[in-house]
Amino acid sequence: MVEYMLKNFGCSKDIVISGFLHNILVDTNYNYHDIEINFEKTIADNVKMITEDNGILDRPERKEKFLETISTYDNVCIMIELADKLHNLLCNYD
Repeated sequence: MVEYMLKNFGCSKDIVISGFLHNILVDTNYNYHDIEINFEKTIADNVKMITEDNGILDRPERKEKFLETISTYDNVCIMIELADKLHNLLCNYD
């Protein structure tokens, strides 16, 4: 899982938690405010930054916008995103 990869990379607790929650905004009914209340603003900001805009219904357009957004990422969000992509590749390797 993403959070275990981040922990093994030696990332901080906040980064590991952000990795654990990385899909929560698209896979559940939780929102930014819920994360901020239950964790902290930094973690909520990280999760929000790496979440695709589901308001864009056209998948190619949504992916294009997401790729544009990546260029604004700080190192924390890049690390979480890389761990997520690596995890996806490893899970789909079969």
